[in-house]
Amino acid sequence: MNEDKADNQEIRQDISPAEAVQPAPQTQEPTPQAQEKPIVLWKDMKFLAGFILVVSSIIIGFFAKGIIVVNITQPFPLIKGLSIYALSWALLFIGIFLVGMETVRMIQQKIHYHVKKSVKDTYGYTKKLPKESIEYTKKLHRKSMDGLAKTSKFIKGKMRHENG
Repeated sequence: MNEDKADNQEIRQDISPAEAVQPAPQTQEPTPQAQEKPIVLWKDMKFLAGFILVVSSIIIGFFAKGIIVVNITQPFPLIKGLSIYALSWALLFIGIFLVGMETVRMIQQKIHYHVKKSVKDTYGYTKKLPKESIEYTKKLHRKSMDGLAKTSKFIKGKMRHENG
């Protein structure tokens, strides 16, 4: 029992008062929103292949729609157009799978960051706008009131001059 007290006293003596007050270091990683890393997607071959598949599926899909519209009355070209259109959808899903949800999340996060930044900048600008317009209105008011005062003094002087 005395040995336990001695161990506790040694532990207490090893920690300085400043260290005892400081919070424990955080082991959490910074949130993804706080990180502003450039996205280098073209170096990832899986992403590149998926992107090419998505773009090509869109092009092939429009081509297939054209075949369907042009050959709507002929059965064989119509079936061929529908088959190509179905193939374009398959390529689209394979491309989305290759691009991956992580990449989609990174792109969404990047878009969200820029939209949030734009909204904050716009809010700051619009917050200043009423103050500037109020000052401008006050300036115009002062200018018009000064003009009215000069005009009334001028009229008053003319009236005195004519009467006097």
